[in-house]
Amino acid sequence: MEIICRDRAGAYAQGARLGAPDAVQVADRFHLWQGIGRAVETCVAAHRECLRTPAPDRPPNTGMPQKDPGLPGQDPAGRRAQRKKAAHALVHELLAQGHSRRAIARHLGWGLNTVLRYARATHWQDTLRENRPRPSRLDPYKPHLERRFAAGCTSVTRLHRELLAENAPVTYQMVRAYIATLRAAAPQAPPPPPTVRQVTGWLTRHPTAARKGAPP
Repeated sequence: MEIICRDRAGAYAQGARLGAPDAVQVADRFHLWQGIGRAVETCVAAHRECLRTPAPDRPPNTGMPQKDPGLPGQDPAGRRAQRKKAAHALVHELLAQGHSRRAIARHLGWGLNTVLRYARATHWQDTLRENRPRPSRLDPYKPHLERRFAAGCTSVTRLHRELLAENAPVTYQMVRAYIATLRAAAPQAPPPPPTVRQVTGWLTRHPTAARKGAPP
């Protein structure tokens, strides 16, 4: 007998040495794989805290460089943006011809401040102003609504009555619209972290086997 294939039990090793002392003892494939699985499970269990801190989501790699919406080379769409672009180009063209800012304002029939704004802008995108929301009578009471919403009170009728009890000059439509934004922005509960057994299965299961619960 030249080779003895056995599991890792000590009794089998002793029996092999007594029965065939010159034979080579090897472990069978099943028990080798079982030993690897136990070692992986032990390693994953030692790092279980890492499973509770998921990695940040990454944007899909499409092979194209990601564009920064704030870069000057990217043109916002819309008629307003096109007018801003044309006005900026016109002002800088007249400045390059040697005209003064006041002369340009008189020539175009624009206010001096408008011409100054285009002249000071290095890129025409800098002249675009964000549309700021108009102040609302509900603004002083939004923190109260946010606290009540976070506490579990999502009834628009009840929240509106609470504000009316405080003599707040708000309407039902105002409260309903703001609660709708809070519902849309409510964070979803993160999925539970994978268990040690799940991760061990992902690492040790054969690639052709069904990987239930494995990450994509």
